[in-house]
Amino acid sequence: MIRGTSVEGRDVIGVILAFRRALREVPPDRCPELAAEYLCDLFDGSMAALNLMDYGGSRYQTITNVGDLVVGEKPSPAEEYYAFADYPFTTQQLARGASYRSALDDPDCPQEYRELLTAQRRTDCLGAPIRLAGNPLGEFWVARDSGRPFDENDEDLAVACGATLARFCRPRWAVAG
Repeated sequence: MIRGTSVEGRDVIGVILAFRRALREVPPDRCPELAAEYLCDLFDGSMAALNLMDYGGSRYQTITNVGDLVVGEKPSPAEEYYAFADYPFTTQQLARGASYRSALDDPDCPQEYRELLTAQRRTDCLGAPIRLAGNPLGEFWVARDSGRPFDENDEDLAVACGATLARFCRPRWAVAG
């Protein structure tokens, strides 16, 4: 696909059109896995996940993990939840419609990601909201273990990918709690 190419040098419209085509070509039940695989490849990640926001339970629910998974991560977890309270930085960013990135070597890395990345032996992460009609349904999350940080261009492209995912992949899983 486009692994390893800098986001800055990419044709963003071309990337989004290719993402839309890929999402249209699969049945709704395969959409989360395909989207996570596409995003992992696009952002040169070692893994990617899609998380829904369960507002009733004040938590995130992971619906798919792809790539190099660590102990405890399953491709299609039945019961993988994370409390909003444990990820205040993430929850705040998603509510604003903003992407985020963190790196272990950044002294300003939020504690929630310092702990998570260290525990998972990963070095960097990028997250972006999946929003429909202005409301966050969830996020996609991409991590690297290469030590190569994500940058502003990655964040910009991630927001566009999140919007595309919400628009073109609206099966049963895309119903916010």
